[in-house]
Amino acid sequence: MRNRSPAFQFYPRQFAGDDQVMGMDLEAIGAHILLICAAAASPEGCRIDADEYAIRMRLRNPSDEAWIRIKKQLLAGAWKVSLDGKWWVQSGLERTFQKQKDFSEAQRTRADARWKKEHAGPMPYVCRNDAETMPDSVPNVCSSSSSSNPSSELRGSDKEIASGQRKSKGSPSPEACRLSALLKTEILRNKPDYKVTTAQERNWDVTADRMLRLDWRDPEEIADIIRWSHADEFWMSNVLSMDKLREKFDQLQLKRGVSKKPNDEMLLSHSEIVRRQQAGEEWRQ
Repeated sequence: MRNRSPAFQFYPRQFAGDDQVMGMDLEAIGAHILLICAAAASPEGCRIDADEYAIRMRLRNPSDEAWIRIKKQLLAGAWKVSLDGKWWVQSGLERTFQKQKDFSEAQRTRADARWKKEHAGPMPYVCRNDAETMPDSVPNVCSSSSSSNPSSELRGSDKEIASGQRKSKGSPSPEACRLSALLKTEILRNKPDYKVTTAQERNWDVTADRMLRLDWRDPEEIADIIRWSHADEFWMSNVLSMDKLREKFDQLQLKRGVSKKPNDEMLLSHSEIVRRQQAGEEWRQ
């Protein structure tokens, strides 16, 4: 399948003359343009994930007051939420993308109608069996033929590997799974009988992956915040899921920064102390 063009059509007169766009303030127009670029770069070419936290991160994390104002203006007409609530759809991009798709299909149909009759039909099956068996000394593949290049065809095991890679695409990264497992370990260390279901763990993996991909969080920083929050008497009972960690991450960073005094080693978890001792780091008793 041919790759989609890296560019998208933008009509400046239509944009500047759109009443909905002109009714926005300058900050909302800037947000609109940034989100249009993100939507155009998506596989569908016209939508973005409706995860508001991720959208705010794309817009450089505006304040709550600014976000409420921007969101109201964006959803007033320029953007629509899909029926299942999972996507923000830009109708202008959606129409443009559909027009391009229809035009491409029409061009392909006309080309087929023009050239199909001039092409030779398939070789009769009987003709395919007329050739004699090639001698053993002759290689099975002719290097001068691009159609018989062995690298162009996958062996059975290679097909299975490639298929597995396609299926795994989009699944949480190993780093994300490691972080969600760390959160579970810290929770159970404080409360061994705490129940964490398999479905919750899968959801945590997805959320941790979004923190890495969409929020641009550093994995080591996430791990440090997890350990710190579960060594803190207040936060250990509040950060009991990866979604809560993601929601409160900035606040936790600030709290952790305030708490890092000369005796901040006492706030570290037992597992962190052991890890540092094993790494040969100096530890003040």
